Amino acid sequence: MTTAASCLTSTSIIEAANLSLAYAKMALEGISPDKFARIPEGVNVNHPAFNFGHLAYYIDQGMLASLGKEDLAIPSEDWGKLFSHEATCQDDPDGTIYPPMDEIVNRFFDRTNLLLEQIAVADEATLSQGLPEGSFFADYCTSLASVLNFMLSSHTMMHLGQVSAWRRMMGLGQCMPM
Repeated sequence: MTTAASCLTSTSIIEAANLSLAYAKMALEGISPDKFARIPEGVNVNHPAFNFGHLAYYIDQGMLASLGKEDLAIPSEDWGKLFSHEATCQDDPDGTIYPPMDEIVNRFFDRTNLLLEQIAVADEATLSQGLPEGSFFADYCTSLASVLNFMLSSHTMMHLGQVSAWRRMMGLGQCMPM
């Protein structure tokens, strides 16, 4: 049964995530596939391929499972090697390291929208559940809803900020303000 509290919680998460998705679309404007996985010379920065792939990867590696929807996740050891928090972003001038831009971008938007659909129908008990003791987020968040809100807004915007800085380094200018 959905209550007013769970609707408010899921609505807040979804609305914050939709702002992040709108910014993601702006951040992608003008980026060509041949530059998507390039690192500017002499700069240690994560390129858009890494940032968008990283964001998509963690939806499948944790967020869907936290809602009890493991069956919807795309298992991908290859993506883990490229996009986990332990992976190092690499310059890919020949397009042989990272998947093509369309594949990464589509996966980011598809997986994010799938997760938002699952949050929209999650019940209050699921969203308000506590976190396992000893987990990284347990020191900072009191509920699954807080973690999902962080991952879909703050975490996403942090990585999109990296894309924004990368854009300037690549001569593409800033993202249009919201």
